[in-house]
Amino acid sequence: MSTTGPELILRVSDAKGVEGMPKHTGAVLAGHVVFKTVQAGSVLGLGLAPLIRLRSKTPRPLLVALTRPAGMGTLLGIPLGLAAFAARSYQMDADGVDDRAYRIVNNAGQVEVDRYAGFGAFVGSLVGNFALPGGNILVRMWRGGSVGVAVGVGAYVLGRMEETKDLRQSVVDGLEKMKSGL
Repeated sequence: MSTTGPELILRVSDAKGVEGMPKHTGAVLAGHVVFKTVQAGSVLGLGLAPLIRLRSKTPRPLLVALTRPAGMGTLLGIPLGLAAFAARSYQMDADGVDDRAYRIVNNAGQVEVDRYAGFGAFVGSLVGNFALPGGNILVRMWRGGSVGVAVGVGAYVLGRMEETKDLRQSVVDGLEKMKSGL
């Protein structure tokens, strides 16, 4: 009998000896889905923060107004990610989970953006602890870390844009040469 559904999170790969295959493929896949929804929530929350601040009837300090939506987006990303994994897991079999987990772990860009986001969360938590007003240290660190996740993702994207600028220019130059040769 094949395992499907949320119990796939407990899956231990039976693909022994495959180079680069994670042992707990279900946990890798579930963690990936949750971390992606957390990243998306923090980026979306931070992006919407100025609009939310403009429309708010309650004046808040600037740092709170910017970090609160990012924190809420991150917080919502956790159950949304788990729900997305649970819903998708009914359509996957064990081999599909192993394949996807293998590709996640061995995708250099994926690993790098997660490192940027993780580092951003760490630094943001430290900064949030000292820079944000309020009494609850966990809330300050959560909000700061949420902004850090968004900043980490943004830094990765901007870095990739800079790396690919030369490639894009080469493609444009090649197309112009082709067009002039016709």
